[in-house]
Amino acid sequence: MDTNTATRKTGNRNSRRRGPSNRQRRITELQQLTEGFRVLTVNGEAFKDLTSEQLKDLFGDTNNDIYLSLVMIPSDPDFPYEVKGILIHLCVPGSYPGKLPSITLLNDDIPIGYGANIERGFTSIVKQALKGEKYMDNEDEQFALQIHGKTLSAQLNCLDKNLEFFLRKKKQNAVKVAIRSNTTTRSQTLSPQPEKTTKTNKKNKQSREATPVSVPPPVDIEARDKLLGELTTKLPLKLLQRSNSEFRYQIEFPISSSQLPNYMINEKTYRVLLCIPLNYPDNKSLTINPYVNYTKQLILKYKLHTDQFKQFKTLEKNLVKNFQVYNNENQNKHIVSQMNWVANNLASFMLGDKDFKQWVDLILIYH
Repeated sequence: MDTNTATRKTGNRNSRRRGPSNRQRRITELQQLTEGFRVLTVNGEAFKDLTSEQLKDLFGDTNNDIYLSLVMIPSDPDFPYEVKGILIHLCVPGSYPGKLPSITLLNDDIPIGYGANIERGFTSIVKQALKGEKYMDNEDEQFALQIHGKTLSAQLNCLDKNLEFFLRKKKQNAVKVAIRSNTTTRSQTLSPQPEKTTKTNKKNKQSREATPVSVPPPVDIEARDKLLGELTTKLPLKLLQRSNSEFRYQIEFPISSSQLPNYMINEKTYRVLLCIPLNYPDNKSLTINPYVNYTKQLILKYKLHTDQFKQFKTLEKNLVKNFQVYNNENQNKHIVSQMNWVANNLASFMLGDKDFKQWVDLILIYH
């Protein structure tokens, strides 16, 4: 046998050992996932509307992360909690398995602290699964979680079988939050803060007593600051302004849907203003408005012609209007849940009235 023949045989043996590429592995695992779980959306688009070829292209695009919204029905017949289903937002990085997948819970019937336990539990499961470990020890339990395989489906199945364990754990508390503004960055402990009494209020004390005026309802500062603290720890927010009536945050939504114009897709993120009433949570009416500077930069950068400009302004108006409809009907949902829902379905929130209503009938019935 000559050297070349031996080299070829060795190369063939190495090829057989190498296994599937990361791209093929990603496609296979995501396809298995869609067969084993009730998937609602993929990159913000209704799963049922996507063809197998479109799904394969999305799943195989290793340059971009993929986002799925899915429902996990607890398989334990004796599951002790009154939760009909776990609504999960799953992010699978383009470089998976090099970079770990992650989940965010969108349920409003699971307090955020317990939801954080499930999210962190999934991360622990993923780390152990990808190492090839079959068990994951728990520091506060006498048993180990059993992991059946490395795939995304195996990771989520392990989570399903141990939901009760993660929900029994002590609730996670967000103790410190970072509040960012144009001039300062500071850490703040969540605690009630008294409202400041202004000089104007002191000077006008007598006139208020003489002339009856409408007094605004008291603000539950502790509840408000706690909820806003959870918001700033879970979402990419920047506090721009606090006025006499509202907080104004800048928030960036990832753009992953191919249904949006190319100039938006190229930007990868879309920036808006989220306005939260000063007396939140007593007043839960949230609004989203276009971020003017961002819009101007986009128009100038891509030199949008008249038709494109009109199209873009229509998309923005649709988002503002559709979010108002959504918020009015879902004020019992936490802000984080609402923002995640918009982020996962940005293209749908930019639809016209009729199409948006059809999408709501299709999707939000499960939310």
